[in-house]
Amino acid sequence: MTKEVKQEHEPIPKPISIGCTLFREPLDCSNRGEHLLAWQQLIDPLKGNKDTPFEIQYEPYYETGYWQDIVGLLNTNLPNLSVHSPIRCRDIASENASDYKFAVTETCRAMDLAHALNSQVFVLHLTPHDNWEKRQEQLERGLESLAELTDYKNKNGYGFQTLLETLEWPKSPSNLTETVSVLQRAKYIDPHIGFCVDVAHLWHNLVWLSPEADRNVNFPEKLREYLNTTEKVAPIRRFHIGGSYIDLSRNGGVHQTHGVPGQYNAHNPGQLYYDSPPPDFNGIWMPVNDVSAEIKKFINKKGGRSGLKDTDIILEIHEVDMETQINGVNSMLNSINNPKL
Repeated sequence: MTKEVKQEHEPIPKPISIGCTLFREPLDCSNRGEHLLAWQQLIDPLKGNKDTPFEIQYEPYYETGYWQDIVGLLNTNLPNLSVHSPIRCRDIASENASDYKFAVTETCRAMDLAHALNSQVFVLHLTPHDNWEKRQEQLERGLESLAELTDYKNKNGYGFQTLLETLEWPKSPSNLTETVSVLQRAKYIDPHIGFCVDVAHLWHNLVWLSPEADRNVNFPEKLREYLNTTEKVAPIRRFHIGGSYIDLSRNGGVHQTHGVPGQYNAHNPGQLYYDSPPPDFNGIWMPVNDVSAEIKKFINKKGGRSGLKDTDIILEIHEVDMETQINGVNSMLNSINNPKL
């Protein structure tokens, strides 16, 4: 009879933290009072979720100073917060000198907010806007902005880690080769740089957007390679994930990258398709369970190595209420911990 040998040093998997974004439409806040009320109404239903990570995607102009009104409100009720850099009408890789300067200044204010909220990470789009003809020049300006922002962060003694994010082609970085190159260059600017893997963006690039896209690509396999390779260059501290598919049965195709994971459309919100596409679906479907399994394996493997900070997941769902987002978080927790939905 073979004696079972116990692995004494096998790491015990930690619970995986999953949260979502906090966002308010700037055009719905025409004055300071409306702005504060809108954020109060956003936060009130979330007060029982103090351990949930939330990423603030704050898009009103920082120059108004309205952002300062919500610091105390957020700190009191939601202690596990981080900040995403502003991208609406703010392009830190812009060719226009005044637009470039304004965007960098606004991003510095976003860093002020991250510091005020005791955030551990700050998520940054290196090239926020599409530039199909001059991708390399755009990337160079983004890296110049990163140098300015890193200098600002260091001079102010801010302790959060800046995370560059996977973006959709033609924005950078978009694929594995480009990501490795960008992260290597970014580390010369900021040795403490980290990485945020946006799974939806990466999937969209590989199956449709980038010049080498292949709609039949084995995405979970490519994701595994992407994670294991980029982690050797800069630590992955965060995942962004959203429900992703391309519906080719409609005119022009419907490209969804930030929906509820597993949900085909709003007509049947109670039905989730995690293992395979919906019946009669015509298009390309990102398999939620397979992707969740790869993320889980990566986080558990990383969590077993001492001295590394935790990696979390932010569910990035656009244009839905917080109840839907929280339901999506709970659903993703089930997928991560019991992938049999």
